[in-house]
Amino acid sequence: MQPLADKLRPETIDDMVGQSHIIGKGKIINKLIENKTIPNMILYGPPGTGKTTLANIIANVTGKKYIKLNAVNCGVKEIKEAIDNSKRDLFSYNGIILMLDEIQALNKKQQQSLLEVIEDGSVTLIASTADNPYFVVYKAILSRSTIFEFKPITKEDIYKGLKRAVDKLNNLYTYESINVEEEALKYIANTCNGDMRSALNKLELVFNIGIDIGNNLVNITLEDTIN
Repeated sequence: MQPLADKLRPETIDDMVGQSHIIGKGKIINKLIENKTIPNMILYGPPGTGKTTLANIIANVTGKKYIKLNAVNCGVKEIKEAIDNSKRDLFSYNGIILMLDEIQALNKKQQQSLLEVIEDGSVTLIASTADNPYFVVYKAILSRSTIFEFKPITKEDIYKGLKRAVDKLNNLYTYESINVEEEALKYIANTCNGDMRSALNKLELVFNIGIDIGNNLVNITLEDTIN
């Protein structure tokens, strides 16, 4: 089944939490999205901080063909094949965005070959990594990309994201009601180490624990959250 974190993934930049230093009103990525002028990007930072979510939003806003691959389980051959297949339909799109997760999994030679697919401008690379890109990304790719650091999400923003998630859960399911103890959300926000995905996974767990089928409702309690 699709994890809750994927079901509730933000679809607009206004729905994202955290990273206000780059996606807030008037900040650089916000302006780039407004102008639909997206450069090659390297997004780096801890897991669960919004890197993939941002790439999805950029693709939706710009109307580009979106290819999402993980470098851990694919090589340059698979990347080029995916791009070549997409180029057949380019007349329907405004170029291609290649979202490449875990770019550090490609060795130097493999990363070098990526230059071929981004040099002509038809492909915009958005790569992500949890490692410092200056140590794991080929210098020629770095020189052609804008680098953005993603920071752990604050407890306050995690809490805000959980509140939004509960509101969306009310729309996703037909339970009579979803009752939430505020302290449960605060506890999750305080213990997920700035990782929004981890927080949503915990919320999903206590949501499933709290389902009361007989009364057609859900109770999300602090006790279940701690246990």
